[in-house]
Amino acid sequence: MSAAKLSPTRIGPYEVVGELGTGGFSRVYRVVREGGSGFRKELALKILAPGIEPTQDMVMMMADEARIARHLHHRNIVAVHEFGEQGGAYWLLLDLVDGLDLRTFLGEQRRRKGWIPLPVAVEVVHKVLHALHYAHGRRDESGRKLGIVHRDMTPGNVLLSRGGLVAITDFGLARIRLKIAETEVGITRGTSSYMSPEQAQGRPIDARSDQFSVGIMLYLLLTGALPFPGKDDIKVMKSIVRGKYPSISEAGVPPSLADVVYQLMAPLAADRFPDALAAADALSRAVPPEWRRDADRTLGRLVTRIVDDG
Repeated sequence: MSAAKLSPTRIGPYEVVGELGTGGFSRVYRVVREGGSGFRKELALKILAPGIEPTQDMVMMMADEARIARHLHHRNIVAVHEFGEQGGAYWLLLDLVDGLDLRTFLGEQRRRKGWIPLPVAVEVVHKVLHALHYAHGRRDESGRKLGIVHRDMTPGNVLLSRGGLVAITDFGLARIRLKIAETEVGITRGTSSYMSPEQAQGRPIDARSDQFSVGIMLYLLLTGALPFPGKDDIKVMKSIVRGKYPSISEAGVPPSLADVVYQLMAPLAADRFPDALAAADALSRAVPPEWRRDADRTLGRLVTRIVDDG
């Protein structure tokens, strides 16, 4: 049975109780795992989207995602519990984040003629940077650095909960997205606006590439616009390589915050922060401490309102 022919009521041993969303290459379901004595736990289960047949490379990448996840245990990273297969359908079992992703959140806020409050924007990015620093620094059982780079830090991979939790997801799965895009058009669709210059040019990347992507995300949250907009991926990537974008200061962003954005988005990786923790620290220093004091609660209220109005 292929991923496209899965029953909507059960995937492997898990009962499907709802659909959480569909991305460019995957579909995510809310599922239930039941046990003895009335045990019942809701989780998220990700499969390849209908119409995408799993190649051997994709299966290996999903398995690699599960292997990477064994080393990632952080409050701000979505945990992966299992890599499974039944009848040719492959899935990843993840923690359920009861809320929505940042891309959906921003779209709903824009539709409601609102946006994300500045203190909340800073808090979201601060948590993303802490999660990335943790992942970038992970080592295996022998003490060797794993060299984890997310490669696809976009708002769609930042999950927000009703309780104000911020958690990033899809470590390693960017390679599946790239493989599918190569088959179709030769580039990665939908994520080009968040690529670093080195990634857009197909050069080797390291953890500092994720910093550039987070810088673009922060730019968007602070201004309401992307620094490198457009629907033509090739033109967008050429713009990123040229490094020309509207000054964030013109949008009324405080200079201290603008400086953090500019360093995150430095064209040369060597000119960015030494690591994501240094970037997070700079972001903290750029705003008054009281700005972030109630940011979690504010975020939770906004997410809850959108989900409940759903």
